[in-house]
Amino acid sequence: MKIVRSLSFLLIPVLLSGCANVYFPNEIQTPSVKKREMEASLTTGSNLLSLSAATSPVDHLVVTLSGGYVYNATSTTVTVLNETTETLVERQQLMADVGIGGYIESPEGHARVTLIGGYAFGRSDLDNDIIGPPDVDQFDIDTRFDRPYGLLIFQGATSPSRTGTTFTGGFAVRAGWFEFSRYDVRDEGILEDDPIPAPRWKYEPALFMKLSFSFLEDLTLQVKGQFAPNFPQFPAEDYGYRPYLLFGGLGVLW
Repeated sequence: MKIVRSLSFLLIPVLLSGCANVYFPNEIQTPSVKKREMEASLTTGSNLLSLSAATSPVDHLVVTLSGGYVYNATSTTVTVLNETTETLVERQQLMADVGIGGYIESPEGHARVTLIGGYAFGRSDLDNDIIGPPDVDQFDIDTRFDRPYGLLIFQGATSPSRTGTTFTGGFAVRAGWFEFSRYDVRDEGILEDDPIPAPRWKYEPALFMKLSFSFLEDLTLQVKGQFAPNFPQFPAEDYGYRPYLLFGGLGVLW
C-alpha cells in the first residue's frame, strides 16, 4: 500500500504540468483604435474568460486595460498494483493588465505598428486532491505574480467592402519579466519550505485576425480570433505547459 501511495505522489508533477499549470498566459491585446475612439471586447478560449478595453485620447497614443479569469478542473485515474487512485485538480487564476503606448500607420490605414509598455499582476490557486485507499491527500499551490512587459504589434487591414466589412490580421509578440511575489506549497495543509522560483523572461507570440462590420454610423462590431504558440520557457514541474492557446471573441468599436 505504501508503494502505491508513493508512486501516486511521484506522479503529481506530471499531472500538474499536463492538466493545470500554475501560470496561464492571457490573450494578447491588439487594439485598432484611432483618435477619440474606444474599443471593448469579451474573449474566451483555452479555459480563459477575458474582458478588455482600449482607447486613443489623442493621435498616436493608445491606452489598454484588461482582466482575465481562468478556471479548470480535471480528474485523472491511475491504477498501480491493482489499486486505483483518482487525482482531482482544480485551478483558478485572476489577472489584471494595464498598458500605454503609441502607434503609427500608413496614410491609407492599411498598415499599422503599435508599441505598448504595460504591467500585469495576478494570483493563481491550485488544489490537488489524491483520492485512494486508505484516505485523501491534499497538495496545494498558492501564488502571486507580476509581469512588466513590452508588446509589439504588426497589423494590416483591407479596405472596407461594399457591405462595410473589413478584415484585419497580423502578428504580435509580448516579452515580459515574470516574477512570483508569493509561492506557497502546502502538503496536507502544512506549508513546505519550497523556494520561490527565480524570475525570468517570458516571450509570447501570437497570430490574430479581426472581421469588422459596420453596424451603425458610429458603431462597428468585431469578430476576433487569436492563435498563440506557447513555448516551454519555464520548468514544466513549476509552471506547466501547453503547446498552443486559442482565443475567440466579440468586440465593439465606437
